[in-house]
Amino acid sequence: MSDLNSSGRAKSRIRLGILTGIMIFGGLGVAIWIFGVDRSNLLDDVLQTADENPAVAERILRQQLDRNPSQKSNISLALAWLDARRDDWDEAVSFFNQVETSTCRTDLLLKFASKASRSYRFKLANRALKPLRDRNVLETPEALQLLWRNYSAQGEREDALDSANELLKRQPSNHAFHLEMIKALKAAFLDVECVDEIRKIMQFNLPRNLQFEVDYLYLDQLIVLGDSQSAWKQVETIRSRFGNSIQLQAKIIDLYRAEGKLEQALELVTEIFSHVQQMPAAYLTRGSILLDLGRSDEAIVDLEKSIQLEPYNERSQFKLSEAYRSSGKNSLSEKHRQLGERIRRNRGRIIELMKNLSHASQREFEELSLLYLGLGDAESARYFKQRAQIADK
Repeated sequence: MSDLNSSGRAKSRIRLGILTGIMIFGGLGVAIWIFGVDRSNLLDDVLQTADENPAVAERILRQQLDRNPSQKSNISLALAWLDARRDDWDEAVSFFNQVETSTCRTDLLLKFASKASRSYRFKLANRALKPLRDRNVLETPEALQLLWRNYSAQGEREDALDSANELLKRQPSNHAFHLEMIKALKAAFLDVECVDEIRKIMQFNLPRNLQFEVDYLYLDQLIVLGDSQSAWKQVETIRSRFGNSIQLQAKIIDLYRAEGKLEQALELVTEIFSHVQQMPAAYLTRGSILLDLGRSDEAIVDLEKSIQLEPYNERSQFKLSEAYRSSGKNSLSEKHRQLGERIRRNRGRIIELMKNLSHASQREFEELSLLYLGLGDAESARYFKQRAQIADK
């Protein structure tokens, strides 16, 4: 099959090359008269060779705009895509505004939307994707997944969830996407909704790697919701499926703490500590337990190590502040309290800005970039810096 596809592409390139040569001397009309080329096929030929010769492809399409009125929207959309590929977004938007999206080819809409999404132009991408929601075609699930990610990136939660649910209605066994949705709900602290979706996906016979992730996500959420009885049942389910791992022991520690069984929690964390001592959370967990047991001097050692490994963790800062206060070291307590408050304010401001991301200005994207940089998250800072560069355009 791949050989046949390669042969077809090669023939298209040869035909377009000959057409281009004839155009130089006699124009496209002569070329079409000589070869009897179907104008609708010509669009496919041009698009297939756009990687090798985008300038020629664009010249042919521009000449066809007025000569082929029945294909005007598709040709305009193809030109918008070519302009987007070279990051000429002013010209791309100009051509896209001439497009009647309800009648355009599905593949062209998806091409343009994918490029716009990768360039963080989510509103523009969604204009191309929305008509595909109502088309019962092979590309519709891909369009819905793009809509989900675009709406999520803009902070438009309801529209994102609508797109996700519509996709799962069409593809109920798309477990990888369902898991992506569940993790997004968890990250947004939508704990009840997250559990509901986990229970839905658990009704399927999942591949082992996905079952592992789903089982632990379910256990996490049961602990968060304070359902200890169900959480202990889930512990036994995981143990029977995957064994008594260090990861499971860590979750049991969380359960002991939730139930106020601090001595048992400390005993278990001490037992597994050599396996997790490279993790900041290990020191935060043991330090917090020691603090709750009134052993503040020991807690300080662990909590200082936690902050050394992860300085922007507000919980570690507040716990260390509490430990210093319990030890009578008030100046150090106040220092770490203020650090914790600063981190909390920055995270709170991020949450506030993210709620209105679809209408954020260049200044607000730049603020997000600086806030993330101040929290040591260089990747997110770089992402919002890129968003700032194209905002308000």
